[in-house]
Amino acid sequence: MVLFDFKSDKHFVASSDKTTLRVYELTNPTVNPSSIRKNHWKEVATIIARDHNEESYDGLMFFDGHGKIEGREALTKLAQHLTRLRLRVSPQGLCFQDVTGLGEHRDFGFQYLRLNDLFNWPYHGIKMVSIAMWRRLVLEYTVPKGGKLPMVAGGVSKESYEELKKMIEAKDEELGKLREEMEEQDWEMERLKRERGKHATELRELKKRTGKEMRQLREEMEERDSEIEKLKEESEKHEQELRDLEKKNDKELRKMPKKKDGELETLKREKDEEVEDKIDELETLRREKDEELKKLRDEVKNLKRGSSKKQEDGAAAASGGAGDQKAGKMTTVDSDEWHRLKKDEAEMREEVAKKDEALRKIMNEKDAESQQLRIEKEEMMKANAAETKKLRDQLSQLPRELEQRRKQSWIQTAATKLVPLTKQNDQIITSARRAVPPDTWSLSSELNFRTGSGATKTIGGLRGQPTRMAA
Repeated sequence: MVLFDFKSDKHFVASSDKTTLRVYELTNPTVNPSSIRKNHWKEVATIIARDHNEESYDGLMFFDGHGKIEGREALTKLAQHLTRLRLRVSPQGLCFQDVTGLGEHRDFGFQYLRLNDLFNWPYHGIKMVSIAMWRRLVLEYTVPKGGKLPMVAGGVSKESYEELKKMIEAKDEELGKLREEMEEQDWEMERLKRERGKHATELRELKKRTGKEMRQLREEMEERDSEIEKLKEESEKHEQELRDLEKKNDKELRKMPKKKDGELETLKREKDEEVEDKIDELETLRREKDEELKKLRDEVKNLKRGSSKKQEDGAAAASGGAGDQKAGKMTTVDSDEWHRLKKDEAEMREEVAKKDEALRKIMNEKDAESQQLRIEKEEMMKANAAETKKLRDQLSQLPRELEQRRKQSWIQTAATKLVPLTKQNDQIITSARRAVPPDTWSLSSELNFRTGSGATKTIGGLRGQPTRMAA
């Protein structure tokens, strides 16, 4: 006779056919009782009182000498007891009741319910043992006179039965609520399935409609790539032209100051020579006029001297009317000559003043022309500097323009997957996404589609500017 050593706190004995006992091991005996399920049990032994079955045990041995159950009659009695109450019992008397078949639904989130009462091992001749592991008080059974406890069917006390009945009723109410919730969830799941099927149909239709547009987009991308290659070649050509132009401008700018300085010096020298010639001419004319004026002054002095002498001679000769008339006539003639000479002298002075004024004007014009030449030279140098700066700015902007043109060449490729984004008023908004190279981060590679009577397609364009086309 082989007895199973029934002493581990993880072992529980149960029966389902009123004849055979089965020992199960609980994977974690301290888990929440409401979470105990079938997969938490592991069968470790079978106990049956049959002599011909050598693979099974034929009795239970409790540890520390608390007793043992052996023999066909004792094993059958325990099996019937456990079958009626649907219990799984540990050596300490802790019970789990199988509640999987108590309602219409077979699974409510828990399958085995732990009871508050201990199993009546003394009824089967076993002494109670400590259950300190489960943090419960050790219950002591008081045997009344006569040596028997008040029992109900199955060997459980009436109080335990009533408590178990109330617990089952509470669980039935809870199961009813759970059943209603499950019905609502089933209805919601059916609705979601219908909507999902509708959305899947719309998505398939949308993919069919957008297939042609995607092909057109790929053709446009190929054309754009060829244009970009041409632009690159033109840009390289322009770069070379700009470099040549910059070298040429640098040479011209280096030569220009020397050339302008030479022209200015030549012009200044010519102006100086002209002014000097005019000054010499005016000086010669002044000398000539001065000589003429001197001669006129000498003549005037001689005339005055002769006139004075004649007047003295005329005054000494007091006789003769003819002599007086002749002297008066000569005095008149000398006076007229003197006035003429005075007039000529005044005209000469006026002419000399005019020549001086003309000379001053020529000098002023020379100074003004020199100032104008200096201003023109400064403006020319400023214009050359501005032109050089403009060329340098154009050269510095060229790499940026090339990079921008290269970025503009990146468009959505054919390797695109449409995925639903959201749903708005029976319309599905999908998005086609793909990996974008780091150097084209500023471009938008997103394609947004929207279905409906006014279906449109938005294609992410260059520089993030969307291009909207009719779907």
